Amino acid sequence: MADTIKTVPRFVQGNSTILAIKPMWEDMDAKGGKSTEAADLTKVSDMSVSVVTTFGKRYPMDYNLIDDNTFSIDLVGLPVGSYGLEVKCVDNGGLKRRYYAA
Repeated sequence: MADTIKTVPRFVQGNSTILAIKPMWEDMDAKGGKSTEAADLTKVSDMSVSVVTTFGKRYPMDYNLIDDNTFSIDLVGLPVGSYGLEVKCVDNGGLKRRYYAA
């Protein structure tokens, strides 16, 4: 199961670029119906945030919770390149979640 973020903006190397991200959980039932709800980040565990190169190299990032379903990361210090964003965690029901933006 993958939850998605639609876009990751481009940034200039050396500039401090802070992204504020509001993840949404997307679930599908047995009949193919989808439901979407805002993630409650105060109830997740084992959360990790990485930016990923097109070749699969991961750069773990520190994050700050802004509110119950928004976190921010500072992209300063990354080499020039194109990146995706990957976030992994376990929700309050014990379900492993992974969401990404290409």
